[in-house]
Amino acid sequence: MKYNPKTKTLYTDDNQFLKKMHCPYKMDWNNLESTSQTTRSCATCQKPIYDAMQLSDNELLDLFKQNPDTCVKIDINSIIITNHV
Repeated sequence: MKYNPKTKTLYTDDNQFLKKMHCPYKMDWNNLESTSQTTRSCATCQKPIYDAMQLSDNELLDLFKQNPDTCVKIDINSIIITNHV
């Protein structure tokens, strides 16, 4: 997975667009209710938030195809940072 902090866009390793990242609530993952090993629940927007680092690129593509507004958490320290794709 690759992330461009300038444009706040997330891509697969082979440069397929996944999502433009945006959360108006700026939630802290550690303060969210755990619902599974890879998912937490946001009490503010009532949506599940998926830990993108626990999912493959194909799983993320499928997730965003089903619902483009799906919320995900990324770990900036564990992701490839790129300024272009």
